[in-house]
Amino acid sequence: GKKEDVLKDVQAAAGDAAEAGKLFGTTRGGAAGEKGGEQDGAAPGAARNPIAAAIGNGNGADFVDADMKKKDKVAAALVLRGLAKDGKFSAADGGDY
Repeated sequence: GKKEDVLKDVQAAAGDAAEAGKLFGTTRGGAAGEKGGEQDGAAPGAARNPIAAAIGNGNGADFVDADMKKKDKVAAALVLRGLAKDGKFSAADGGDY
């Protein structure tokens, strides 16, 4: 049923999030904290990755890119939550907030 499908999605996203987490396993968020790292948000319709779409462009739009599946959205939310420190993103230029 629906409950089992949701559980499968969460389990799949958790596995993908663990893999995605390896990208951020270095000091200060790794590539996300380096200058030139992809830190800017984009409108979900224009974003090419789930992290940029999750950051958004301030318009509160939904994910619409067909390449971004439900598990990508969950993984992006988990990664963004991991980057947040005291309510702000600490990956910007590798700085501490």
